[in-house]
Amino acid sequence: MPEKKVTLWYRYFDSPSDDDEKLKVDAHTDVSDLKRELQAAELPHPLKPNASLKRRDLIVWQVNSRVKIPVGDHQKWRKTLNDYGNDLKKFATRLPASHLVSTLEPRAEKETDLISLILSAVRSHEWLGNESEEDVVGSLDLCYNRRYDLLWQHQDANSGKSTSQAATSSSYRESEKQAFPIYDGRRPINSDASSTIAMPPSLYHPIFQRWRTWAFDLELTPPPEVVAASAKLMRLASVLNAPEDQYKQALRPALQDALSQAISTVIDTDLTMMDGRTSIQVTLNGSTRNVPVLVDQENLKQEATDAATQASFSMLRMWSLDDFQEFRNRTCCPTFLIGLDGCHLVVCGAVITDKCIVDRLAMMWVGRSTTHDEDRTEDVARLFYALALAIKELKNWYQTIGDRPAWSSGMLSHPRFFPFADCYPLNGEDFDAGIVRFQYKYPLQTSSTCVSFLAHAEPGTEGSKPIVIKFVQRYCPELHRLLAAQDAAPKLLYHGRIDKSTPYRNWTMVVMAYFDGKPSYEDDLYKTGDVCRKVASIVTSAHLAGFVLGDVRPPNVLVSATGVVKLIDFDWAGREGDEVRYPAHISDAPGFWVDGVEAKALIKRSHDQAMVAKYFSAV
Repeated sequence: MPEKKVTLWYRYFDSPSDDDEKLKVDAHTDVSDLKRELQAAELPHPLKPNASLKRRDLIVWQVNSRVKIPVGDHQKWRKTLNDYGNDLKKFATRLPASHLVSTLEPRAEKETDLISLILSAVRSHEWLGNESEEDVVGSLDLCYNRRYDLLWQHQDANSGKSTSQAATSSSYRESEKQAFPIYDGRRPINSDASSTIAMPPSLYHPIFQRWRTWAFDLELTPPPEVVAASAKLMRLASVLNAPEDQYKQALRPALQDALSQAISTVIDTDLTMMDGRTSIQVTLNGSTRNVPVLVDQENLKQEATDAATQASFSMLRMWSLDDFQEFRNRTCCPTFLIGLDGCHLVVCGAVITDKCIVDRLAMMWVGRSTTHDEDRTEDVARLFYALALAIKELKNWYQTIGDRPAWSSGMLSHPRFFPFADCYPLNGEDFDAGIVRFQYKYPLQTSSTCVSFLAHAEPGTEGSKPIVIKFVQRYCPELHRLLAAQDAAPKLLYHGRIDKSTPYRNWTMVVMAYFDGKPSYEDDLYKTGDVCRKVASIVTSAHLAGFVLGDVRPPNVLVSATGVVKLIDFDWAGREGDEVRYPAHISDAPGFWVDGVEAKALIKRSHDQAMVAKYFSAV
């Protein structure tokens, strides 16, 4: 019986042509085989003139079921790109090499004339590969410069809508589907679980972590006047059915007293009270501006989303003003946000990189509850007092931005796009006993969830070779060092505190040597006998030493051009008898894991062995 064929229509994202192409392949093949077929099409490489794409250069995307793009409908294609800001991740799913082609076959006759696949070129900073510096520069131009420029263009295009209108439930849902959502963890239905998740603002600026530490430190005693002001605010917030503007006018003086800060009222485009703003006068190149350090929003409207969301839109609106261009080009715009819905208070930290990232740092009830609210009042007062301390420190920091370089188009590795940490200690976690300073070059993935970066030590400091910087909440340095000593992992240079003066409760920094290899899913390396045998041997070595790994998949196995195999990513690893468990949030994609792998389950050797058998099947 002849092998069943699957007919698929595809479009090449990086081509200026509007042509759709048809491909017939065997139903039993996977995406890796599909790439082999596509290589024969000699698609032009977007970053290499007069060169065509190789298999390893191709990314294959499946168009999400909610998006219908008819074959030959160029207008619909351009509209789709415009609606999603040219961001494939917003309307398509990247397919792994092992994905079966048979699952891509149109399910109904009416879908046979729809685009099923989109092809794009791999950007060289998506893996630790052997690409030239010119390729990296071209990729970063697409990654940062274009998105940063488009972000402000997007804000200009939407400036006619008031922040209260933008924050209504329906408008907010629509904005989260577009190319420039607010990265606050809220996402549209049927979207990828990580589509609006990003690295927390506290890693871009330490003030947010310091506030969190102060706000919940029972040893921090707020001054009596702050406690009294907080008690007054609690009484006022407990009043029901006050008109919106009256509610704001009543609360804002009490909020000013609790924060010991003046709050100016900003009028929105619909002539309503948009929000309150605490600013600091900053002079730069002869221009003085009131730079926002805190934005607060109070609302009672039933149709609005929470006040913190409206404060997020207000913060974006303020920083997008032309008057702030010089200031935002030097910083990641760290700003505190306060949202007050009735008696529900939310404090957020926010930054703007090439995206707006908002982290809800704390939520608290600030109304009266019982006859004896002294302890609650003390807690509320401590929160506001910690905000006053943080705002003072942030004001001082903004006064120094004139010493920072200004971003301009073409400047690819500007500090505003990267975490604030720029050094690691040479001796344990002692930052006073000598440090190595480094400069970030680019992220190692294009995903907004990326927490790993390529960096270079500054000239004249120890460790001149490229290094990898990673931020983690869990790590097993013992296993990393064990395997590095066997040349089965990159050398671990540092694991410990992120900053000398900021106590991060559950974040640490990992610094390792750069390994010139590529993930084993490229070129089907994970299917080759030599790679599979080496992976099995490394996993066995870890088990014999009493460790489990938890995530033995092709992306975490690097292979050099000479065939050297090294494991990376020891976030979940640990000693088997130490109750090492999988994290609470892991992918629930069908077929992604092996039996027994689930949220908060114990990590077992049998799981590691099953992953080796599943992914490195040539053994």
